[in-house]
Amino acid sequence: MVDKGVKPRYARMDCGSYIKEVTDHFHKEDILFSIRASNSKTLLTLAVDTENWKSSTINFQDMEINSFKYQFGDYQHRIIAYRMPNKTGQRSIFTGDAKKYLFIISNDWEVVLLKIIAHQNMRFFKV
Repeated sequence: MVDKGVKPRYARMDCGSYIKEVTDHFHKEDILFSIRASNSKTLLTLAVDTENWKSSTINFQDMEINSFKYQFGDYQHRIIAYRMPNKTGQRSIFTGDAKKYLFIISNDWEVVLLKIIAHQNMRFFKV
């Protein structure tokens, strides 16, 4: 598309695109993006260490939301994290709590957390 003179303003992708080469490419092309980030020990540890989680509700789902800086590839990104109680109640060895964590990596530092989460999840449900 870019070779035809068309350049997207914003890209939304699933975790299959959560690789450094993809995020670096979008930074170089100055294209905003949000990509579902795969859970990792690093992201879970950073999320647990992050303070000031805010309670929120999206599509009748109660959750806590937060964001933090994260170096991935050649650039620093924004990780949008959200968590909710897991269905089993079993505690995680990485987090020490009984919560399900989800992550989105983005280079958009302006948009509020709820909008990024809602935009990323649009393929699953209407928001």
